[in-house]
Amino acid sequence: DVAFEMEMPIVKNTQYTTRHNVVYEGNDAILTWNLLKSKQLKATKGTVMFEEFEGKTLFTYVTHLTPESSLAWTVKSRVVPDVKKTMKVVRKHLADKAGKTN
Repeated sequence: DVAFEMEMPIVKNTQYTTRHNVVYEGNDAILTWNLLKSKQLKATKGTVMFEEFEGKTLFTYVTHLTPESSLAWTVKSRVVPDVKKTMKVVRKHLADKAGKTN
């Protein structure tokens, strides 16, 4: 289980916990998650796939958040920047593990 906190403008930060599952298929890995608990979200689920492609790794990230209706406008403004930040962190981590820093 993984606990998160999303910074929210004006209102209190959103805290939630998800359960993750990893499946390996050959050289590929698929990570899925779904919501366990949150006071501000009705649901969240997603998938990250790491697939071998032309000697490199293809990274596919799909996520869906369903906020409580009163918070929808604040969550929408944070999702894209948070996903971009997450992708950069994952990319750097994978590059560092592979001995590449760019």
